[in-house]
Amino acid sequence: MFTGSKSFRQRSIYVRGVNKQKFSEACRPILKDKTDKAPGKLIDVLAVAALIAGTATTFSVATPLLAGAIGTLFGIETTKWLTIIILIAVCATYTTSVMHGIKGVAVLSSWCMYFFGGLLLYVLVFGGQFRFTIENGLTGLGHMVQNFIELSTWTDALRESSFPQIWTIFYWAYWIVWCVAAPFFMGQVSRGRTVRQVILGSYVFGLASTYCSFIVMGNFGIGMQEKGIFDAVGFYEAGGDIYGTVIAILQQLPLYQIVLVLLVLSMTAFYASSFDSITLVACQYSYKESDGSEAPVKMKLFWAILLILLPIALIFSEGSMNNLQTVSIIAAFPLAAVIILIIAAFIKDAGLFLEELRGSK
Repeated sequence: MFTGSKSFRQRSIYVRGVNKQKFSEACRPILKDKTDKAPGKLIDVLAVAALIAGTATTFSVATPLLAGAIGTLFGIETTKWLTIIILIAVCATYTTSVMHGIKGVAVLSSWCMYFFGGLLLYVLVFGGQFRFTIENGLTGLGHMVQNFIELSTWTDALRESSFPQIWTIFYWAYWIVWCVAAPFFMGQVSRGRTVRQVILGSYVFGLASTYCSFIVMGNFGIGMQEKGIFDAVGFYEAGGDIYGTVIAILQQLPLYQIVLVLLVLSMTAFYASSFDSITLVACQYSYKESDGSEAPVKMKLFWAILLILLPIALIFSEGSMNNLQTVSIIAAFPLAAVIILIIAAFIKDAGLFLEELRGSK
């Protein structure tokens, strides 16, 4: 996919020899010359807005859990000022990392994998739910495969739980806004690999790690609930604090302080590396054309600081979870149409590319 001479790689980001890394450029096979006019500019504005919305939602949703873990570790009250300090610390971490370019991001990503892998291993081995976690996890995977279509189209029309409206739609919207950063970043770090390797690697390892985290962490809590060890549902209904409930579940582990330390380190590394990728992609959106080289330090610093401002503003606004979810949903709605356009453009461009290959033989 990215093989060839160094001069070619620096001149071109994509196989097709494009020197722009933007959503609008992916629509060129359909938009043609309109890509450089108002329609293309509108697409890029929507993409940048989605970048900021994704950043704000991720930080605002996850930081209270990080603050709760730190507050529990050090016995301090979890306030919005502690949350803001944590945001600034995470910002300093990913800013320092992104200044070292892709290598800095790679190192931070590796540490994130080690910390989170250690966290899952500790919960699995010392949580006392090893057999239940493995067996119920396999049962859950089988249930998903057998009922995928029914589960993915369930809308809860009678609103008995409103789960699809509260969480499913938000989760789809959340990953739609992240589609702006994830593909470009994967392409940047996958130089030298084929398209097939990039797709399989992203899906296989991405899904595997997600499933592992859901199976281990989810079934640990379910096992304690079902066996009457800790009533997490009752704890949540009594206080209504979802983050406090997560911390309370982890406190059931032996030497839970170790788990909280691993949680803090893995969350910090994960969000720092994630926003490194957003910063790098946002930098590319700041130029009309790109030769594939990294953005200058000042441009990285500008975006690194800008991306942290909206999460801090949302914390001061004391918005509810529903308000935070709405940020992603609003940003994802128009972007979903753009993604459909990109898919159609890719199919069209791939067909033209294959015709060129046949004609050259």
